[in-house]
Amino acid sequence: MPAFHQAPSLNELVLRIIPNLNQADTLVLNTLESLIESASDPLEVLRRKEQKQQFALEIYRLRLGLEGVLERYRDDVNALIDNDNHRSPPLSFKPGEEAVIRDAIAIYDHVRAFQRGERAAPIPR
Repeated sequence: MPAFHQAPSLNELVLRIIPNLNQADTLVLNTLESLIESASDPLEVLRRKEQKQQFALEIYRLRLGLEGVLERYRDDVNALIDNDNHRSPPLSFKPGEEAVIRDAIAIYDHVRAFQRGERAAPIPR
């Protein structure tokens, strides 16, 4: 995957990317739960439960990666929470963290496309 054209700032990570991931997580899990409740075919129920479990594991993986970034910048995160005009230093990423952020953004983009009717499924395949 290509690198970011410009690395996201801590402000973007804390105030946009993470809340968007949380929103996407809630929407997808609620959608899958609704599909499970309304399904009459046991195979469909099983398939949706597997999708729900796989999606939950993916979100967990992303949150662990994001947690590592936030932990390294804990003082700046706290300052940002206290004052959203706080100027944070540029983020530096350990191996894999940049991909985690890209994946979090991609999940949100996919879910938004699903909401607009541009995607048939609420989760990426």
